[in-house]
Amino acid sequence: MKDIASQDDLTLKTIQQAMAAKPSFHAAQAAARLVDYTSLRGDETPREIRALCAKAKSLNVAGICVFPKHVRSVADYCRSTNIHIATVINFPCGERSNDGDIATPERTAADIQQAIADGADEIDIVLDYKDFTEENARALLKAARQACTEGHAKMKVILEIEDGLETDWDSRSQLAVDCGADMLKTSTGKYPESLSDHEKMRAALVLMRHARQNDIGFKLSGGLNGDNYAAFMSLIEKTMGMNNLNPNFIRLGASSLIDDLRVTLESRGQIKQATKRSPQAY
Repeated sequence: MKDIASQDDLTLKTIQQAMAAKPSFHAAQAAARLVDYTSLRGDETPREIRALCAKAKSLNVAGICVFPKHVRSVADYCRSTNIHIATVINFPCGERSNDGDIATPERTAADIQQAIADGADEIDIVLDYKDFTEENARALLKAARQACTEGHAKMKVILEIEDGLETDWDSRSQLAVDCGADMLKTSTGKYPESLSDHEKMRAALVLMRHARQNDIGFKLSGGLNGDNYAAFMSLIEKTMGMNNLNPNFIRLGASSLIDDLRVTLESRGQIKQATKRSPQAY
């Protein structure tokens, strides 16, 4: 009981310190290079995808995350850049493929192989949180891991912390690690937001501690905005360590946040004048 209490006290202290952080130019500069600029509405037009890529390149973000049907276009627009191209698999709930079919290991592997062939080098795969069973999750993630390994792609496992604090994030994080996750990701950004920032931090800390202990990455996604991103950045720095505060280990899934970062960076001449504000991506 003493160890549990000590851990709870440490968690509370870490969160309180992080919540005191305020948005700033330096925080915006650090955040921009970690962003996976995301658009997962599902009805994006070719023109919107081009604009997404243009804005991503102007900010020199880490990656772009879109549905598989847009991967080939993004790969073409971002050719000769260092921007990673991510897509989502079994999105948004994990029990079915993007097209609505049952998400079997075989179908999941095939979808990943096609996404990689189209140009994706990062796969964000949803762990089924509606009908979770360890046996099914392990089989699916192992198939995904093999497909990612064969295609030289990074595998980010989405655990969906918005599903509730009563979920055993510790065991699910370890399951993802055991199955070869390269990154643990907090949310799809599609689940109705039910947690406060403080509660999200509690759940995110569990994922980050597993990531740090196993020398893999962490991606924070869902609910980031111009008011809270600095606090979450502070939490990540305190937990993952300053040396890991780079795109190889840390990503921020963001859509509307990108406009807030642009305004801050433009004020110091870091990027050219903003283009038209992007449409809400989630």
